[in-house]
Amino acid sequence: DIEVLCGDAALLGGDASGALTLYRSAAQVRWTAALSERIAAAETRLGHEDAAEAELTAYLAQHPREGALAAILGRAAATRGDWRRAASLLGHAAQLADGARDPRLIADLAEAQLHLVDGTRALANARRAYALQRASPRAARVLAAVLEASGTHANEAAILLAKARALEQPALALR
Repeated sequence: DIEVLCGDAALLGGDASGALTLYRSAAQVRWTAALSERIAAAETRLGHEDAAEAELTAYLAQHPREGALAAILGRAAATRGDWRRAASLLGHAAQLADGARDPRLIADLAEAQLHLVDGTRALANARRAYALQRASPRAARVLAAVLEASGTHANEAAILLAKARALEQPALALR
């Protein structure tokens, strides 16, 4: 615990290399998901994105029920345009208990499925994400994109896109 705290202080102080050394030492005693994320953060600060992803992937391989790490890796794959990997990881995270109720995760999965031209699944998941949180601009935007891609719900897509834009606008201050 002391090594983790010292690593946190080092990372906050800008010493990512020192933090990484401390985190790796702590991981030899007890490797947790939170520690894996810290190691990945230190690697990322050092510019080692591949090592950061490898750290999270290794932890997920040994602890497949860590949905949060699967979601992080899935979103990273989506950022790179690796939609097949993104859909696989996000789908895995969505099947776990916490993921099934996460509208952002389900919307991200729907987007990946849309890019893979899996319209049926994308629509089902986009509708599910929107049903979970109708006030989510992300869920509304993804559902609009899926509906627009289907070519049969242009009016509903336009309404949802307008709603997403309105939700993204900061509330007006009352004077």
